[in-house]
Parts: sequence; C-alpha cells; structure tokens
Amino acid sequence: SSCKGIEFRTRGGGNGKRFKAVLRDSTEFNGICWTSSFDAPKGAKGGTVRLPFAKMIPTIFAKTVEGKTLLKENVVGFQLAYSKFEYDGGLNPKFELGDFSLQVLEIRAY
Repeated sequence: SSCKGIEFRTRGGGNGKRFKAVLRDSTEFNGICWTSSFDAPKGAKGGTVRLPFAKMIPTIFAKTVEGKTLLKENVVGFQLAYSKFEYDGGLNPKFELGDFSLQVLEIRAY
C-alpha cells in the first residue's frame, strides 16, 4: 500500500483530551493493536488529526511488543479509545473521569 497513515477530522467535544487510535492488521481476537496516542483538537471547530503508520506502536493490552511490522495492506479494523492508560503501565496525563465526546466527521488513509 502506498498510504502513509490515517487522517480524520473532528468537530468539537474532544477538548484536548488524549485518545488512542488503534489499527488491527489481523482478525486474531487478542492480536497486535497498532496504537497511536493523540490530543484531540480543542474548540468547537475541531481539526484534523494525522497519524503516520511509521509511528504507530505495536501493543497487546497496552503493553508494547517488539519486532513486529504493520501489514498496511491488511488493515481490518480501526477504533478510537479514551483510556486511563498509555503504554507499559503509564497513565494518560489528560484522563478525567466523567462524560466525554469526540465527533468524528471523516476518516481516511493518506
């Protein structure tokens, strides 16, 4: 695949909270999750988030995994998560209990 990453547009609601974007290149139930943390654009207008494949971190249950290669031509799933945890036991410094929202207007590869 000639694609270099995932891009999506948001509108309001994220308020700078840190989310995770997760790709899967396998249908294995507990397989590798290719993860990238990002801070949601602030303000009512929202913004565009670009996540390069080359910077995605291979994880299983938020623990990093070494020696894996993302199969870009076999992406089978995409999800957004708001998690208390970052990677390897670290905490999300922008996590808060309570309601949150993130409006996604468009998702595409670039």
